[in-house]
Amino acid sequence: MGSYLKSPTLFPYDNFNSQDDARQLTVALQMKDSSRDAATIIHILCRRSSSQRQEIINSYKEQTMRDLYQDAKSSLSGKFSKVIRSLLRAPFEYLASDIKKAMAGLGTDEDCLTEVLCSRSNDKIQLITLAFHNRYGRTIQEELEDEYKISSEYKELLGMLLSGIRDEKRPPDPEKARKRAETLFVAERNAWSTERKIFMRLLTHEPVEQLRVIFDEYRRMSGQSMQEAIQTEFSGDLRNAMLTIVKSAINRAQYYAEKLESAMKGLRFDDDTIIRIIVSRCEIDLDEIKGEYLKIYHKTLYHSIQTRISGDYRTAMLALIGTP
Repeated sequence: MGSYLKSPTLFPYDNFNSQDDARQLTVALQMKDSSRDAATIIHILCRRSSSQRQEIINSYKEQTMRDLYQDAKSSLSGKFSKVIRSLLRAPFEYLASDIKKAMAGLGTDEDCLTEVLCSRSNDKIQLITLAFHNRYGRTIQEELEDEYKISSEYKELLGMLLSGIRDEKRPPDPEKARKRAETLFVAERNAWSTERKIFMRLLTHEPVEQLRVIFDEYRRMSGQSMQEAIQTEFSGDLRNAMLTIVKSAINRAQYYAEKLESAMKGLRFDDDTIIRIIVSRCEIDLDEIKGEYLKIYHKTLYHSIQTRISGDYRTAMLALIGTP
């Protein structure tokens, strides 16, 4: 199981000077030699903590009377621009903006919604919802209600997570866990399809540590894992969301490692997912994710990024990943 200890790859920069960094960025964004531009930008923004980057933004504004995010957007291009702009957002504002983008236009990016909302703890979800409301003047729940092409059960599951009802401070209770597992086991044997809401409530209401105990009890009773049960009995976006909750409860770092590999498979890279995971986890647990990635795929995440993407985009990603 994941330790949930903080294991970042990006740390606050020693001898930090926001005014000096802002001055260097001002020059870098105006230079015509793009390689030197990128080197300076990466050296500064990919090696400063999120709070330090916010100080740089303020210093840049004081010195130039301009917005660093907008200047980076107009001066840089491609995936490298997206990495830098992602770093210039406050962490929860960045995730809120990706949720907004996932629901923009005619379609819906359910994979993004599932990854962001189903893999995070209750307190982090609440910070994302607050950032979303502050920026867009609506709640994520209100935005979801306008998404007519996604299933009602999937919406309901996300709504339960957004409600913040999970009590993560409650310690595990083995006896209650046994009873919860028995309820699920009986429901599956009798008429699982009529008991879907019981399962949805369990995954969105019970503390993560309690869920682990319930999963163990369920395996003992049924002879199959919770993931196997979900794969058999559910489908579509609801199944993916449930699996994400279960995998994250068991080992969050392993979940992200698998998401990264999946995003890099095949002909079409899912660059948005790669950037979002690396940027959002580099100050939390990216080192642990790297360890899980190596354990599962017998290669380093550093090597995979190094060999599968290129240019300034690659250099920025490798800087955030840190040592191989």
